[in-house]
Amino acid sequence: MKTFLGILCVLSFAFPCYGQTEKITLHADISMSDCSITEAVDGVVEVFMFHVGAVGRGAVEFRAPRPQCWTGAVWIGDEIPANFLFLGSSQGNWLAIAYGKCIDTPIYLGKIKYFTAGIGQPCCRYPVLQSTEWPTPVTVDCADPPNIVFISGGEVTINETPACLCDPPLSVESSTWGRVKALYQ
Repeated sequence: MKTFLGILCVLSFAFPCYGQTEKITLHADISMSDCSITEAVDGVVEVFMFHVGAVGRGAVEFRAPRPQCWTGAVWIGDEIPANFLFLGSSQGNWLAIAYGKCIDTPIYLGKIKYFTAGIGQPCCRYPVLQSTEWPTPVTVDCADPPNIVFISGGEVTINETPACLCDPPLSVESSTWGRVKALYQ
């Protein structure tokens, strides 16, 4: 079965290209400031999904299944914003999300919800993976016809300890020397 973005690629006769800094990221919060999730005991945990690092994109395809090291976590479902069209699920072979128009990143893709028992392993890495149809996560640009762009996937750490500190997103202020310096770190 061809996936949503695969059909777009075939119909547009486009060739894939590579987005070097573009990725799908996972975060513990809506502000994209936390890269670690502390598991709740008998509670709901939300993992926030974002598309970052590009100008003018129309869709993405990836998957983010619960890692085996997150024992005791049960997937409740994905919550995708109502203005997006989506097929599949984060836990299946693919999750394809169409934006309905070309928009610039960062783009909030929704959240993955889990019920947890608080028995997950420490230092559990939860990565974004490629769908079963592509070698990496993919996106569609706004060219006419659109091109499939290979991108990368980020990760969030479940039950972080000092032995496995995650790398928080680099925050810089616009129009400052810090922003220029951030380009070289």
